[in-house]
Amino acid sequence: MRFILIFLLVVCVSNYALAKITDKQLQFKADPVLTVSAKEIVKTKKVEKAKKVEKVKKVEKVLPSYEVTLLFAGDAMQHAAQFKSAYNPVSKLYEYNNNFTYFEPIIKQADIAVVNLETTLGGAPYKAFPQFSSPDSFAKQLQSSGFDVLMLANNHSNDSWQRGVNKTINTLDKMGIKHSGTYKSKIQHDKNTPLMIQKNGLNLAFLNYTFATNGIKSVFKEQTKLISFKQMRKDIQKAKSNKADSIIVYIHWGEEYKTQPSQYQKDVTAFLIKSKVDLIIGSHPHVIQPMIWQKSTDKTDEYLVAYSLGNFISNQRNLQQAGGALLQVTLKKEGSKTSIQSAGYYLSFVDRPKSDSGAKHQVLPVRLFERQVHGLKWDQYGMLLKYAVWASDFLKANNQNVYEYKLQNEKWSLTETPAVTVASTTLPTTVPKTTAPKTTVSKEIAATQKSVEANSK
Repeated sequence: MRFILIFLLVVCVSNYALAKITDKQLQFKADPVLTVSAKEIVKTKKVEKAKKVEKVKKVEKVLPSYEVTLLFAGDAMQHAAQFKSAYNPVSKLYEYNNNFTYFEPIIKQADIAVVNLETTLGGAPYKAFPQFSSPDSFAKQLQSSGFDVLMLANNHSNDSWQRGVNKTINTLDKMGIKHSGTYKSKIQHDKNTPLMIQKNGLNLAFLNYTFATNGIKSVFKEQTKLISFKQMRKDIQKAKSNKADSIIVYIHWGEEYKTQPSQYQKDVTAFLIKSKVDLIIGSHPHVIQPMIWQKSTDKTDEYLVAYSLGNFISNQRNLQQAGGALLQVTLKKEGSKTSIQSAGYYLSFVDRPKSDSGAKHQVLPVRLFERQVHGLKWDQYGMLLKYAVWASDFLKANNQNVYEYKLQNEKWSLTETPAVTVASTTLPTTVPKTTAPKTTVSKEIAATQKSVEANSK
């Protein structure tokens, strides 16, 4: 009897356990999550991890980017006819209020506009060639028309001696105009070289040099910055130490009235490029010279050199000196890399009034005025058209990747898109170990200069 009871108890317990196991199996089958095998779970985790890594990579690729647009003009000169026509006998002031009216929209749209002030603010009596001294109001009008930086190192920097250098600097400082190239003392030079400007997230370094000062020596070496490989190397290194995103050198060089760069210009350019200067802007020849934008496929080792932008405003009247070009460059910074985003030029022409007419000199956008006379005298309009043809043909034939801004549907736009190139045949392949500033000119050039300046009075 006891045996039978034990047997029945074992059977009951076994049936109960079997029922529980069956229930669990049914629950397991009913739950789709639990039906996933261990291999599938590992695979799913790997896919999710891969997606997270991909998301991180995409976030890393979206780097912050910044852009700044720079505008460079050539020589802003003041011949006697200019300050005479600017004089108002009623107010007894020198008024330049309409000199740049037609170019103001172009100048003011740039983030930073730069021009070469090829005169001194040395005070009255005002003088022209060979030793320039101009009214302060000329610089003030350049500022009012949109120029932010005046470059002061040129062959006329010392025309009013050290007193004129100091007065020019003091006047610009009072006006709040940034400047580079001349200094009142070595201490001021060391403090303000290079000229550092922060704009739109970019840190820019500006340097300015000249080949000579027409025989008028500086009182101390840094008064007017001369072209010197040793000094330029030192200044460029300082710009890099200041964490400059881009280094710009505005340089006064070359042979006057020559439309092609000299070997001296090419040698200095090669040195600057090797030193990792990004933009090289030239002045002094008073005529336009080629603009070369050397591009590369990976945006490294790029540079742009404009050997000469010609005259921005002057009283010179030979065809090739009747105008110039304004170069517009946009720099783009992505992460820690800065590159040239675009580059193009505007052709300019100086409307020179006849003496004693009461009219003033005006800088005109060629492509705006070639369509209609706009009140120009017929002789001036004819000369503007001739200049447009000559300058356009010359730059098309000699530029590399730098094209003209033209009016299309009442808007300024580039006419062509630059191609990517890797090598340049324009510059020498080696940099000379030493070079000396060009302090003398040939008899032929000196005679030409004398004749041109005589015609510019």
